[in-house]
Order: sequence, then structure tokens, then C-alpha cells
Amino acid sequence: MHLQTKRIHGHEYLYAVHNVRVDGRSRKGEQIYLGKLEDLIAERRGLLEPKSIQTWRFGAPAALWALSEELGLRAEIDGRCDGASGPGASIGTYLVLAAINRAIDVRSKRGLAKWYRKSCLERLSGVAPEALTSQAFWTAMDRFPLEAGQEVLNAVLPKLLQEAGDSHLVLFDCTNFFTFIASSNGRPQLPRRGHNKAKRHDLRQVGLALAATAPSQLPLFYELYAGNQMDVTTFAEVWPRLLGVLDGLGVKDGATIVYDKGNLSRDNQEMVDTSGASYVTSFAPHLFPDLLAIPLSRFTAAEGEDLAGFLWYREQRLLWGQQRTMLQSYSPTLAAGQEAGVRQHLAKAERLLKELQQKLERRQQPGARGRKPTRQGIEKDVREALTAQHLRRLVKVSIAEEQGRFQLDYEIDDEAFEHLKDHLFGRRIWVTDHEDWSAEEILRAAHQQNDVEACFRDLHGNEPVAWSPAYHWTDQKLAVHAFYMVLGLLLVRLLRLRARRAGDDRGTRALIEDLSEVDECLLVYPAAGPRGQGRPRLVRKLIDRSPEQQRLLEVTGALALAPSP
Repeated sequence: MHLQTKRIHGHEYLYAVHNVRVDGRSRKGEQIYLGKLEDLIAERRGLLEPKSIQTWRFGAPAALWALSEELGLRAEIDGRCDGASGPGASIGTYLVLAAINRAIDVRSKRGLAKWYRKSCLERLSGVAPEALTSQAFWTAMDRFPLEAGQEVLNAVLPKLLQEAGDSHLVLFDCTNFFTFIASSNGRPQLPRRGHNKAKRHDLRQVGLALAATAPSQLPLFYELYAGNQMDVTTFAEVWPRLLGVLDGLGVKDGATIVYDKGNLSRDNQEMVDTSGASYVTSFAPHLFPDLLAIPLSRFTAAEGEDLAGFLWYREQRLLWGQQRTMLQSYSPTLAAGQEAGVRQHLAKAERLLKELQQKLERRQQPGARGRKPTRQGIEKDVREALTAQHLRRLVKVSIAEEQGRFQLDYEIDDEAFEHLKDHLFGRRIWVTDHEDWSAEEILRAAHQQNDVEACFRDLHGNEPVAWSPAYHWTDQKLAVHAFYMVLGLLLVRLLRLRARRAGDDRGTRALIEDLSEVDECLLVYPAAGPRGQGRPRLVRKLIDRSPEQQRLLEVTGALALAPSP
């Protein structure tokens, strides 16, 4: 049988022809009409081109899901819930999904299902989007025992610490987050008004204590506490529990705990000394004017490229009943930043004082309306203009009164400014029990405090692992929110750790953004029958990936979760 083309009225028609031999000659036998040639070509092209294409986000959700499954987070959570479960999925599933969402694309519980539908997580978790209502999440959160949060961390951390290999430095600090809980709501006890680090002093807030490793920033310990509680009080309360966690992880004896001056008091330091834990901490420089009086010419240049420009002065001193190693450091970068900040505050104060002078002049004109100025009112305005650090020392203000009229004058004390530049800007004072450490080792350990502050910057930011907005109205839900935020932080830090081991030194945000561009596609091809009979052909596959994306999928285990073509 062969194909034969016939042209009729300008169109080409295709036939399948079967020749037979008659009397030794080949003659046309059966002839089957196949159709117009252009119609056949169009039909064939239709089979090669997909009829429809659907896409889901794969890279970032799959990577964090794979890491969470590798750690066994769902199983660890569910195993501590005494048989309780969420209304449509296990409690562990709800909380892990919440943690992953917070690490990638923050949504409220009401909006999470919509995000979930457009990700690969429905395929991976097997949970229907209809089960992810806000009420279902809140029910699961209410059924989670709060003491299980730290227990879950304790269960998964040993393997991670072995992988990271950096548990010898433990960084501790506190922060706070504002809430939207009304003042009239007296049920929750944790949200209280206090000094909010995001400047939302008008809202009730909660505090979060966090300990992490350096430099991998793996969270080791966390605790949510009342928003009006001072850091120094929190430190005293959580210190025994922190040591208990470190002891359970087997890292207490070899670890040095780094904490800043906000957690420091005489009683707290005595507690640290009694515990036998090694530490590096900082003191407010103004407590040691004799150290600040030491000229930089007596300092020693620090060794190492990472400490280029640093100077240090070291001595042993009896402090709070203990012989301690004290190290005063000087950073030209810090000094320049502090000087620029003070100059900025000075410029603002000068503007406010000039406006106050003009205001006084207007209010004391003959026939001026309104209340007459008083010395108390003027002094209050001056105090408000000079609230920034060092300004009352640098700006000399005089208020003179003559015949009931007030005159305000001010001047900048240049000598006092030069003294700050010579004896305060750029200087920090560190204290440690490590008498055997070099000055450079002390400085490097002290500067690792930035790692726990980096965790807080992520939590306070928009993404990844953004704490806000947190629309929760009970202590229980706020505490569970803190738990899955720490889980999200754990997952993204593990992602970054794996990436760096593979030679990718990008930050967490860049890694998440890159992975978020990897989509999973479903291509639907028409049925192969001559008239469209049969089932459509379905092909699932990932879009083309860059070498960096492919490597991230491999090191997280997400590539094994990719659909088979």
C-alpha cells in the first residue's frame, strides 16, 4: 500500500492505494480516501501542540516541604498531640503548611487556601484545599500542646547541629512584635503595651526570646512572653531553661553563649557565673569612663582580613566579684556611622530650636492671640527637641527672661563633640570568662551576635519568614504562631546551609526568590483518535531550570518530588 495525491479543483487529496497484480501487471486495487492534505497536516499539528497548559508553583514549596519531611516535622508534631488531629488534616500538617507559607508568600489563614491551590503542595500533602479554612487552622492551633513546641525542636536539632557543625557559639537575644488585639479584650495576658521596636507603641505587643547557632543561625530555643516585660527580666527567667535545652542537645559544656548588654544586670551575671557557662557579653561603655579615657594610640591593631581596621585594648579586671577579661574594641566603620547619626540628630535639633525661637517671637508680639509662653512650657519644648542620644550634652540652651519676655538661645559645644569622637564613637566594651582566648577570638565571637539579629530582621521583614501580620486573639494561638514561625526560620536556614555547602553563597531571600520561579506544568494534549476519540494525553513536567535552581532542588531533596513526565 502506498500514498497517492490527487489534485482536484486546486486542492490536494490524499489516498491510501493498494496495488494488485493482474496478468503479471500492477493494477490499482483498493483505494481509501484519507482527506485533504492541508486538513491532515492541521490535525497532526493539533496532536503535537497541547490543548491546554496548567501551572503550579513548585520550587520553593517543594524544597521546604522536602526538608520538613526529611526532618520528620509532621510526625514529631503529631506524636505529641495525644491523638488529637485537625478537622481536615493532622495538626502537624496544618502547622508545617503554615510555616512554609510564612517562609515563601505570607497569607492570612483565610487566604492561605488560595495560595495552596496554586502550589504543588496539594499534590505532595494529599490535603484538599477545602480543608484549609481559617477555622480549621484555628482548631488545629487550639489542639496543639504548647510544651510540645520546644520538644519538637529538641528532637530534630541533633542531626542538624551535626550537619552544621557550629554549635560552639550560641547567640541569645529578645525582640517584640505588635499585635492588633484591642485594649478592651481582656482574655489574652501576653499582649501588653511596652517599648515596641517597630515604633508601634500604640499597640499591644508580645516578646520573643530566641537562641540560635552561629553562623548557620539555626534556632535552638524560643519562648514567647508578656510584651511589657524587660529583657533583663526575661533573661533571668529563661536562662535555666536555655541551659536545660543545651544540655539535652549535648552542647552545653562546649558552648559559649553570647548575649548583649540589654540582658545584663549584676544579679543576672551572678546567675551566669554560678551556672558555669562560658559567655561573651557587652557592657555600656559609659560605665567605664577610665577605659574610655585611654587614647587609641595605646590600642593594638587586630589581625585578620575580617577585622581590618579594628583596634583593641585588653586587661583583666575585678568586676562584680569576679576576675574577668575585658576587651575594649574600636571600629572606624562604627565610629563613622555613630558620628553621622549624631550629626543628623543635631541638624534636626537645630531646626526645631530655630522654629521654637520663631514661635516665641510671634507669640510675644503686641496683640498676639493665645496663651503667653511660660518657662515650664519652653523647657518642655526644649527637652522634646533634644531627646536623641548625646544632644543634651552637645547643645547648650539658655532661656532668659526680661520684663516678662523670654529669649531662647543655643549653641553647639564643639569641644564636647570632639570628645565624643575621641573617646566614645566606635568603642565597645566586651567581657568574657575566656582568659585563654585571643583578642581576635573574643571579637569574632562578640560580632556573631549579628546572626541572631539577622533572624529578627527576617521575622520583622516582609519575607521570608515574616511574623506580621498575625491576626490572632488568644495567648494559645499567639504561642502556636511563634512555634511555626520558628519552624519556618529553621527550614529557610537549613535551605541556606545546604546551598552554601553546594557553593551557592546567596542570601535566604535570593534563594527563595530563585526557587519560586520554578513551576510545575501539566500539558493536556488532544486524544489521538481520528475524530478526537479516546482520552487526552497528560504530561506533567517542570519548566526549564538554571544550573543554580537545579542544584537547589537536588540538595533539598525536592527533585525527587518532581512529577514524572
